[in-house]
Amino acid sequence: VLRALSMYGELKSTLGAKESCEYLNDVARSRHQLKYCAPYYPNYYNAIYSLAQAYAKGVSCLEEGRSYMIDKLLREQKSDGSWDSYQDERDLVHGTIFATSALLDYYQGKTLPKEVQDAILRGTALVMKLAEKTPLGARWPGGIFFSAGTIARDSIYWKSPALTTALAIKLLAKLKNHNLTRKDL
Repeated sequence: VLRALSMYGELKSTLGAKESCEYLNDVARSRHQLKYCAPYYPNYYNAIYSLAQAYAKGVSCLEEGRSYMIDKLLREQKSDGSWDSYQDERDLVHGTIFATSALLDYYQGKTLPKEVQDAILRGTALVMKLAEKTPLGARWPGGIFFSAGTIARDSIYWKSPALTTALAIKLLAKLKNHNLTRKDL
């Protein structure tokens, strides 16, 4: 909703928008709250990815939470370049795509600091390593895109190679927008 309001120039004049931004900036400061932002989308980094996309699309009131999100992402990246879901490693591919894409979105139109660029390149290298070769090119294994909710969250979930492949391709396009290519990996 905030993205749409921003696109139409109505972010500052819409009742409740300021309060929504304040709430989301509060969420950005608290890892605990992020875990429970979207109970049916069990990957912790999905919420960060959504906030970063909104910021990149002009939701400037999320600037306050931006530095918290970037710090969290840099701090939580594993030595192999991955970010795993807060629950377990079943969703390594989505966690890494979401986190790497979020860093790219938070720096859209800005110069990448070396630490951030290195994190992005490590994350993208791992995403490329996870690609599965097919006769038609490549695809990515399905990450968890939906779960049964809080009670059955750990036992019932859905994966989609098509969605994961689309997210990976979108990540590679964002990489190119920052003048980074696969050669940089």
